[in-house]
Amino acid sequence: MKNKIVVIGCGNVGMAYIYALVNSQMPIDEIALIDMDQKRIEGEVLDLQNCIPLLSRPLTIKVGNYEDCKDASIVCITAGAAQTMGSRMNGLSANCKIFKSILDKVMSNAFNGIFLIASNPLDVMTYFTYKYTNYEPNKVIGTGTLLDTARLHCLLKEEGYQDNKSCVLGEHGDSSFIVWDKEDSNEKGNYNISSIKRLALEQSVREMAYEIVKRKGSTYYGIGYCLARLTSAILNDEKVVLPVSNYDKENELYISTLCMIGKEGIEKRIESSFTNEEEQKMKDSKKIIKEAIKTIE
Repeated sequence: MKNKIVVIGCGNVGMAYIYALVNSQMPIDEIALIDMDQKRIEGEVLDLQNCIPLLSRPLTIKVGNYEDCKDASIVCITAGAAQTMGSRMNGLSANCKIFKSILDKVMSNAFNGIFLIASNPLDVMTYFTYKYTNYEPNKVIGTGTLLDTARLHCLLKEEGYQDNKSCVLGEHGDSSFIVWDKEDSNEKGNYNISSIKRLALEQSVREMAYEIVKRKGSTYYGIGYCLARLTSAILNDEKVVLPVSNYDKENELYISTLCMIGKEGIEKRIESSFTNEEEQKMKDSKKIIKEAIKTIE
């Protein structure tokens, strides 16, 4: 079976994702682009096709339609209103209407692959995808706090800390929080970071998207690469542990926790060891997401 990726919503985020796929060595046979702006997508495809002769593998890139979903390995949805300086929850109602139209067309073509969701508000839109389609929850994945974690590692490196284990969990939004590595033995590790510094780093992670939006209008390279990273984990059956938005059955919502990702999507939820403070922050995140879900049900 060939590996086909269908990308729905080919604005900045969608195109950053597609370009990352083209430049990867993943076993991808075909990429189909779907967007309301047909003329622009035709131009994007023509441009991308010029890359193919320089690749070391065969690849088909084409203007797609919803019939392409019937044999797609992954359908990635990045469609929706662009992020602004306000909360990611802004535009929720409008994005749900957009998603209803998209999901109806995807499912009417007997899609049987894995959904990757990158539209904001991320956790709510990932939940909406699962609930609206009644799809297998392990096959509906939101990028969640994978990007937030990458931002954390950037900030830690700038401060001179070698830490690849601490991660960001919870809502992909203003209630996200850092779970610090509790087995840190590095002499420049987290135990040398003061509580005040930790709070400052947490706030900086939350605000980084707004800093980028303030300067260039939107964020897309980071999230595009996160989508590519998840695609690799799925297509190569990597069984890698990453912080992604996944279904919390007990609370009936999507939220980011550590999960093992492979060819079946989310293959296992990994339980994290929380401090009392981290446990409370996770509860706070769940409450915010749950309240947002109530507005669309």
